Amino acid sequence: MHGSTASGGNVLSSGGFDAPATVTAAAAGPNGLEVECVIGFEPCAVGEVFKDMLLLSSAAAGPYEVPLVGQCVPPKPQGPVDVSRGSAALAFRNVFAVEAEFFYSVDNPAFVVAKPSEKLQPKKPVTITVNYKPDVAAKAAATAGGSSDVAASGHARTGKLTVTCPKQTSTQWVFYLQA
Repeated sequence: MHGSTASGGNVLSSGGFDAPATVTAAAAGPNGLEVECVIGFEPCAVGEVFKDMLLLSSAAAGPYEVPLVGQCVPPKPQGPVDVSRGSAALAFRNVFAVEAEFFYSVDNPAFVVAKPSEKLQPKKPVTITVNYKPDVAAKAAATAGGSSDVAASGHARTGKLTVTCPKQTSTQWVFYLQA
């Protein structure tokens, strides 16, 4: 490849990896040439290891195989999300390769999600809106025999939104909430 430019095609079999269709590089000298190729990784299952092979090839340089390994670790809890102005919008995405139903639950009645579940298309981003309604928590506390001033006591000012998708994974997405 002395004195020329090579451009080769990339082949990926699957596994959540994404690479540009072509990578262009100048001719390498006797010490070689470092070329950067940005590879994207978007897994479709939580907790699994994905393996693939990137094949770079050109007429001048021949084939070059690069093994790719990626792992999708469970999501880390996020937050605290500020809901003190009455509501907050949380970005969420169906990471799976199939349509899936996600369930939303909160552990404090002062925080309200519009719907208990939602079917999401593969890789589709959505916004989950959480509303803060301390009056709902106060009514729930009064019904249970507790203080009617739950918000003043601080108990209704924090909570947790848990998102689950039991047909796909036992993993939970957790968002800590604060008002």
